[in-house]
Amino acid sequence: MADRLAVHPVSMADQAAIKDELVANAAFQVEAFPQLQADLLTLFRRVHPLHLIAIVGQYGLFAPVSNQGIADGTLMEGIQQHHVELMQAFALALSDAEWGVSPATPKDVEQAVDTVKALADAFHARRFLEAENVEEKSERYRLMLREKIRLHTQMIRNWGHFGQVVDITRRLYLPLDPLLREAHGFAGTELISVAKAMLDLHQKRSSARFQQLQRVFAEQTVRGAVSRYYALFMPSEDPAPFLAMLPAEWPLDTVRQRLLAHADTQLARQASYAPDDLAATTGLPAGVVNAVLGALAFAPGALASMDREHLFLGNPVWTVPAIDLGSDYFVPAPQSIFSFIHAIMRRLATTPELKKALERRRAEFLETELAELLAEALPGAQVQSDIAWSLDGRRYQTDVVAKLDRVVVIAEAKSAALTEAALRGAPERVRKHVGELIVEPSQQSLRLAGLIERASGGDADARAILTPFGDDFFDVDEVVRLSVTLDDFSIIASSEPELRLAGWLPEDVPLGCTMGIADLAAVVEILGDPARIIHYLAERQRIQKTLQILGDEMDFLGFYLETGFNIAAIERNRPRLSISGMSAEIDRWFINREIGRMQPPPRFAIDHYFAKVMDAVRRHGEPGWLTITLDLLRAFDCDEQAEVVKSLGQLRKEAIRRRNDRERTATLLVTPPANRRTAILFHVYPQEYAAERHQLGAKLGAWALETSGRHRCLMIGRDTSRWHEPYSYIGFAEA
Repeated sequence: MADRLAVHPVSMADQAAIKDELVANAAFQVEAFPQLQADLLTLFRRVHPLHLIAIVGQYGLFAPVSNQGIADGTLMEGIQQHHVELMQAFALALSDAEWGVSPATPKDVEQAVDTVKALADAFHARRFLEAENVEEKSERYRLMLREKIRLHTQMIRNWGHFGQVVDITRRLYLPLDPLLREAHGFAGTELISVAKAMLDLHQKRSSARFQQLQRVFAEQTVRGAVSRYYALFMPSEDPAPFLAMLPAEWPLDTVRQRLLAHADTQLARQASYAPDDLAATTGLPAGVVNAVLGALAFAPGALASMDREHLFLGNPVWTVPAIDLGSDYFVPAPQSIFSFIHAIMRRLATTPELKKALERRRAEFLETELAELLAEALPGAQVQSDIAWSLDGRRYQTDVVAKLDRVVVIAEAKSAALTEAALRGAPERVRKHVGELIVEPSQQSLRLAGLIERASGGDADARAILTPFGDDFFDVDEVVRLSVTLDDFSIIASSEPELRLAGWLPEDVPLGCTMGIADLAAVVEILGDPARIIHYLAERQRIQKTLQILGDEMDFLGFYLETGFNIAAIERNRPRLSISGMSAEIDRWFINREIGRMQPPPRFAIDHYFAKVMDAVRRHGEPGWLTITLDLLRAFDCDEQAEVVKSLGQLRKEAIRRRNDRERTATLLVTPPANRRTAILFHVYPQEYAAERHQLGAKLGAWALETSGRHRCLMIGRDTSRWHEPYSYIGFAEA
């Protein structure tokens, strides 16, 4: 794997010189920050802002779809949802009387894109300069963590794949429908239905427009392209006057560009929604749809008095994403409703009764969802929820415990929402959330894990304490610790080294793996196999302790699919590792599925022979099968597995050739890196030795333990005459 990773060229350059250049660039951006705001407002006073926003939203946020599925990127590089939200907020800082009336030209669009991107970068650069004045090491790491969460707040939007988000939110908020309907005239699930209808309608309109433009651009003459354009986009008008005024020297490509620019002027209408249309689509009463849209909309000028400094980390558009135009509503990014659905629901909880009901429902839902998801992920596992137990006179409660074979998963559900202050990076609030959502559940699961390990070692007191969990917790080989949240806190939760250096994580508390419920569901769906799911959670928990990694949970999953987290060579050097973007294949698969383009899911990289061994071990179901599988998954990446298989083929030839030489045995001993506890010994023997394979295996096991220096060795025997079988015997030798 290491040879497929690239060292960033910046890491090889003069770090002091790079730092000086970054500081100078940040200072320049900070100085430009006020002027960039003024430039954007000036542009909006000259050009109709909704035209600009709709064009940037269409080309920057929606990817083309073909028969092969969704494209790898959008048609406007570098534009993300937060840029469109920022443009919308600046438009709302002006009344509609101040809005420009001119349609946006391509040059205007280019200026808007350059300005809003520079604005977002400049806001971040101001905080970069702030770090320059911090000398104390722990304070620098605290600032780094706060900056991570600020960047997440400013720029990251998706907390799950769209189908997951819709499903989760419908089920989560359904019990609150009566209270929300009483308070606002609509239910939470009705809001979700309207939001989904808007997004479906936007995608339908975008697809129809794209197909019409394809038909226009398929014409091979100027007259044909113009005539086709008028027929499709302006059917009531005559193309003759336009054709007559076209300069004769204009080539077909220039005419196509002009037609596309004209088509773009209609995008604002494409991003607008009439309540009656949405009522017809959803089947909801018009009054309900009007109430929903009214709750989600600002009038032009609504943000005129707001300090524009606050738009980057507390943009009101996040929870009020529509603009009320009188007869209809402008929503350039309907998907933003789902990005911020939890915050929207908190805003709508306007009564004490609703607030309490919302908090209670979040907690109940998350614990139930977590238990059901683990039961689905680990078929045959013993899954228990809400278990009370006592230790040293204190009562504790564990949300979910699942035991499969000799492995236990301890899972804590944390439904608390991140406060607005924490999302802005307020130091005490961030630290408080770190304690509540990361440290405390890890301490809780660590306490129980310690008891389980003691009980497995024969400790009678520990076994007595574990009575509420039943008798099956006394033969455990491994404990995996997991914390699951509703809100996305992964950017901080995976930063274990930084948390420790910041002084926010006690030295004696190794963190469990923390992820959002939607991410856990994606892990379960993509991996499918229970052993791989547990392996992912266990190794995910491990590598976050050894490396500073930049990436979200789906990037971790993409990284795992390729490497199995067998990255010992990388871990030895302890670099800062960026895996951002490794989720691309996973993201594409989920999106294609949601639009009906069914494709095989991304696959875990594993050699065919090793897959056969693991399938056979699981099928036979002998005690310890899962431990065997985990040890195999930890021993090699896919390339190393292929090398082992090649070596085994050579050993088979040797064993057959030397079958009369009882002093020679064909063995392959693999001693994995120091952070793996189990050596692997392959024993290849001819059919003549089959009767004595166990006696010989015992001697080889003792030799392997002594040679490897490990306390445990997984032994896999293969008979040369039954080579089609994955193994003839398998088991552990232990010191």
